[in-house]
Amino acid sequence: MKKVELLAPAGNMECFETALRFGADAIYLAGKKFGLRAFADNFTEEDIVNVVKRAHELGKKVYVTVNSLMHNDQLDSLPGYIRFLKEAGVDAAIVSDPAVIMLCREIGLELHISTQMSTMNYSSAHFWYNNGAKRVVLGREASLDEIKEIIRNIPKDLEIETFVHGAMCVAYSGRCFLSAVLTGRSGNEGSCAQPCRWKYALYERQDHPGEYFPIEQEGHESFILNSKDMMLLDHLPELIESGIASFKVEGRMKSIYYVATVVNSYRRAIDEYYKDPANYHLDERLLTDVKDSATRGFTTGFYFDHGDDSLDNERARIERTFLFCGIVTEERDSEGYVTVEQRNKFCIGDTLNILAPDDLYGEEFTVTSIKDMEGLDRESAPHPQEKVKLYCPFEIKKDTLLRIRLKKEERFIKRVRETDNIVFLGGAGVSTESGIPDFRSAKGLYSSGGPISPEEMLSHHFFIRHTDEFYDFYKKNMLYPDAQPNVTHKALARLEQMGKLKAVITQNIDNLHQAGGSRKVWELHGSVYRNYCMKCGKFFGLDYILKSEGVPVCDSCGGTIKPDVVLYEESLDGGVINGSVNAVMNAKMMIVGGTSLNVYPAAGLINYYEGHDLVLINRDATPYDSYADIVIHDSLGKVFGELMERLESEEK
Repeated sequence: MKKVELLAPAGNMECFETALRFGADAIYLAGKKFGLRAFADNFTEEDIVNVVKRAHELGKKVYVTVNSLMHNDQLDSLPGYIRFLKEAGVDAAIVSDPAVIMLCREIGLELHISTQMSTMNYSSAHFWYNNGAKRVVLGREASLDEIKEIIRNIPKDLEIETFVHGAMCVAYSGRCFLSAVLTGRSGNEGSCAQPCRWKYALYERQDHPGEYFPIEQEGHESFILNSKDMMLLDHLPELIESGIASFKVEGRMKSIYYVATVVNSYRRAIDEYYKDPANYHLDERLLTDVKDSATRGFTTGFYFDHGDDSLDNERARIERTFLFCGIVTEERDSEGYVTVEQRNKFCIGDTLNILAPDDLYGEEFTVTSIKDMEGLDRESAPHPQEKVKLYCPFEIKKDTLLRIRLKKEERFIKRVRETDNIVFLGGAGVSTESGIPDFRSAKGLYSSGGPISPEEMLSHHFFIRHTDEFYDFYKKNMLYPDAQPNVTHKALARLEQMGKLKAVITQNIDNLHQAGGSRKVWELHGSVYRNYCMKCGKFFGLDYILKSEGVPVCDSCGGTIKPDVVLYEESLDGGVINGSVNAVMNAKMMIVGGTSLNVYPAAGLINYYEGHDLVLINRDATPYDSYADIVIHDSLGKVFGELMERLESEEK
C-alpha cells in the first residue's frame, strides 16, 4: 500500500520551515497573487525558488495555489507567472479557473483541482482527469462512503486529496458571497472577512424601529453561521484504508504553533498506523495537542453523517493545556543553556513541555535559571520575541518549540491577583466542607425514599396545611447550628477585605458566609437564621426555633413563625434577584463554586455575566464547563486555601 501523503499549509517562511521539520510530505502555499489568501504573508518569486529547492533537497514537494477566479485584467500576467512556477520546479499548481487550467496544460505544470470546484462525484472527477488533472481535491461536503465510491470509479493514476483538519466554511467551498456583499471583500479572491463567524441579532424596522433582538441558544449568545473546525485525527485508519492519496491540513493563515502541533500529531499517528495497522492505537497526547491549537470546537464534518454537529452556535471556549512560550534558536552550550526567542512570558518555576519531532516530544522540565544575553540572572522573560538563555537538562535541537504546561490553579491565582471586581456564585458544595450535606447528591436527602418526598414536605402548601410535620422534618434535616465557616468562606471574606470580591451569591441557607466575615451576601433561598411571625412580622433567630417544642409561635402575638427560606412553590425575592444580576453583570471576574449548575433560576445567573474570566470550580463536570475560561475539578477548600496562601505571602 502506498503511504498517504501529509500535506501541510504555509503562509510564510517560518511556517514552511516548521511544516518541514515536523514531518509534512508536501507543503502548499501561495505567491503574492492568485492564491486566495490575501492577508497571509505569502511568498515572493525569490521565496518560491528557495522553498522548492529546500523541499526537494529533503525529498518533499511544494504545491502553489493559483485558485482565485480570474478577471480580464489579470489574464495578461497569468502566463508569465505559470511559466515561472514551472521553471522554479513547483510540483503542482492547485487551480480552479479554466483559464489557469488551460495555461498549465500548455506549459506542462501538473494540475491539482482545487476544493473550490466542489467535486463530489466520480463523473466530475473523470471530467477533470480528461482535462489534464493529476489530482482532485474533493469538496469538504463529500462523505467517506462517497469518497470510497469515487476512488473505485476513477482511473488509477488520478489521485484524490481530502481535507482532514482545519476550518470549515458554512457554505459549499467557493460558493459563499457573504463577505463580498457585506464588506466588499470577496472570499473568491482571497480576502474573506469571515462574516460567518460574527454574532447576529434580529433588527425590527417596522413596529419597534432600531430595536435589536439577540438570538440566543439556551440562554447563551448564538453564532448562527459559525462552523466548528474539522478534525479527523481519531479516524485515520478508516481514511487511510479508503485509498485517499493525500491528507490536507487547512491553515495558511495560522501560526507556527498551529502548524507544529497539527503536523506533528498527524505525522506521528500516520507513521504509527503503518507500523502495525492491526494493533494501532492513537496516542492521547496527540489529541490533546490538536485541541490545544484550536480556536473552536471540532467536528468530523460530512465524513460520517450530514454535518449536523458542525455548527458552533455557542462559540465554546477552549480550555488549553499549554501556552506556546518560545523557540529554541541556539542549542545547548557548555553550561547547559539554550537560547530561546520568547513568544509568551515564562518565569522561574514554570513547567515547560517540549514540542519536537524527535524522541524528546512531550518531555518536561522546570525552569530553574533564566539569563539575559549578557549573562545576568532574570526571574522571567516578559518581552515579546526577546532572546534569553534558559537552562535545559535535555539536548534539544534548534527550532524546537517550548510551551508552558498551564496549571489551572496557577491561572486562577493569576487572574484573581489581577482583578478587583469579583463576584462569587456558590452552591451546596461550599458548605459540605463544613459538615452540611449536599441534599441533592446521589446519597442526599432528596434521593431518599419515603411515603412523602422531601420536595413535598418543604413546599409552601405542606407548611400551611401540615405545619407540625413540616417543622418535625425541618428541624431534623435542615438545621446545622454547630457548623462553622470553612476555608472557602473565610477566603471569600478575606478577598472582600482586600477590595477584590464585591459580592457573594449563595444558594445555601446556612448563614456561613456571614459567619465567616462576608458582608455583601445575596441569599437566593433565604436563611435559617431569620424567622418571622406570619401574623405580626416580628423576627426571631435560629435559637428560638431550636428551643421551641413543636411549631414555634410568636411570643408577642401567638402567630405561627415561618422560616425566612424560599420553599417550593414560592418565588425568590425580587430584590435579591436584581441585586445578584447587577453584581454578575458588573463583575470583571465570576467564580462559580460547589454547584452542579442544574438548579434554576440560580444557574441562569451565569448567563448575565459579560466578562472574560469565568471560573468554574466543582468536583464534577457541569453543563457550563465548555463556556468557562478556567475549569477546576477539585475541592473548593484546596483551591481557595492555595489561593489565599499565595496572595497573603505576596502581601508580606
